[in-house]
Amino acid sequence: MPFFSPDNALEAHLNLFEEAQESITIVNPTFESWNRTCSHNHNQCAKCCTGCDISYYRADEKFPVFAALLNAINLRNVSIRILTNNYSSTTWPEKATMLDWLAVNNISVRMYKTTYFLHAKYAFIDGGKKTLISSVNYSKTSFMKNRESGVIISQCSDCETLKLYQTVFESDWEIADPYVFDNQYTEDQLKSMRDQAFYPYPIVKQPGKRVPDIQTTMALQDFNDVQISGYVAPDNARKTFMGSLQNIQSKLIVHIYAITSAKICKEIVNLKNNSGINVTLLVSWNTAGAVKKYTEDCYRNLTNNGITIRKSNHSFLFSHQKYWIVDDKEVHLSTGNWAESDFPVGKEWPPYKAANRDMLVIMQNPSLVKFYGDVFEHDFKLGNDIPGGQ
Repeated sequence: MPFFSPDNALEAHLNLFEEAQESITIVNPTFESWNRTCSHNHNQCAKCCTGCDISYYRADEKFPVFAALLNAINLRNVSIRILTNNYSSTTWPEKATMLDWLAVNNISVRMYKTTYFLHAKYAFIDGGKKTLISSVNYSKTSFMKNRESGVIISQCSDCETLKLYQTVFESDWEIADPYVFDNQYTEDQLKSMRDQAFYPYPIVKQPGKRVPDIQTTMALQDFNDVQISGYVAPDNARKTFMGSLQNIQSKLIVHIYAITSAKICKEIVNLKNNSGINVTLLVSWNTAGAVKKYTEDCYRNLTNNGITIRKSNHSFLFSHQKYWIVDDKEVHLSTGNWAESDFPVGKEWPPYKAANRDMLVIMQNPSLVKFYGDVFEHDFKLGNDIPGGQ
């Protein structure tokens, strides 16, 4: 079942977690309140200070996944684990973060440390009955303002792939650090936080005038008889990824946030010039941090070599999706970008000083491939060409 932000990624997540009867496992780089003031830095903190008033979360928190998880553990006795990054932030005195609140309710939270950064976004329920892989960070921006892509796998032709994902998770979980509270909460505060009454889902409004431009009005739908394989990064991901590029016969469509690896960029040029592969790319018009410095060099190289590349419509805050379609036969969906951190060179451990943990899935089914292709075409038409030489 494919899904996209801002169309239906939130619906897909909620449906998955509501269905869980035994267990929920979540892996995500971040877990943010949808109240911006809960995450702001403060000049009185030595480090980043976060947190909202204890009374806020039940009355005013707008992130529906927060409510879904608390209902799952409190009302259905579902076991929940969350693996995320340690950003070394400090909880403001007398306040609580979302992770504080979840941990107080016996949700097991750990801090990832296998590689430099946890960049994977995936989840599975009831021991692997269904598995979700996506580009969606647990933030309001990612669910409501970005273009994101993902898939829920419920019946796999190669369940060894899903076993691989679970094995990697268990390995990462085993060495992760337990979540540590910054504050000691009073008995009254703990009683309030542990109230097991049903958490109503907040009404989520779409981001206003952005919607007509970027929504595709697609509905969630299942696809049967999908052939599935996959791999994880950084474990041999570079070799597997580059090998898959060499196997392309005629056509490559790329719908991705950013390409920052000069070596991968060069390989794309080689595909076009040496093998005659028809390459078309759609990338995000907006990038964070220093990413732009590396992407512009790559995109200039691509356009100068006659490769069609567009930047996404400005109605998206970020086009953060990460998938590519090979020969109209298979979709490769990733939690990572085409970057050295996601596809590091070498076999040493750790393979790269800033290596990410990422997950990738390859899907073969004509109708499913067309579905992802239709979203690409929709967004591509709304995009803007990058002129050659710029």
